[in-house]
Amino acid sequence: MTKLLQLFLAFLKTGLFGFGGGQASVPLIKREIVQNLQWMSIEEFTDAYALGNSLPGPITTKLAAMIGYKTSGVLGLVIATLGLILPSTIGIVILSSIYYKFKNSDWLSGMMVAVRPVVVVLISSVVYSMAKTSFENIHTYIIGAASIFLVFFTSVHPVFIIIGSFVYGFFLL
Repeated sequence: MTKLLQLFLAFLKTGLFGFGGGQASVPLIKREIVQNLQWMSIEEFTDAYALGNSLPGPITTKLAAMIGYKTSGVLGLVIATLGLILPSTIGIVILSSIYYKFKNSDWLSGMMVAVRPVVVVLISSVVYSMAKTSFENIHTYIIGAASIFLVFFTSVHPVFIIIGSFVYGFFLL
């Protein structure tokens, strides 16, 4: 199987089964790219995730673009991104018509309530695996603690926290 086909299928799989939005799909991308295909280490994936979060837009699309580019250049970027967005593009057309037709039904409400805890667990699994390699020294613990404080207890926009961490790393690491 060619690398471009593998790339397309890896992101198509994520696009098909990445329920719960971008952050909930990150574990699927990590499993495919880091564990199954071994195209990146967890450290490289964590760096790509961090860089992707420093830009606006959906994280999975940015990861697809970055990973596609890393593995196969501009064509890989296009192939990975298409693989990722194709299922949701088709699916949203179908689901929108169903949702708006049945949005007040009990069965649809039950389905929506049931899927939320799964999304929280998926996001938590990525956080846990990334945390194991992200806290390397006292500086990274300081950045982590400061970020927790700023995110949860202030109204500082996350982009300023990310920029601040880049500046901190530039001068002190």
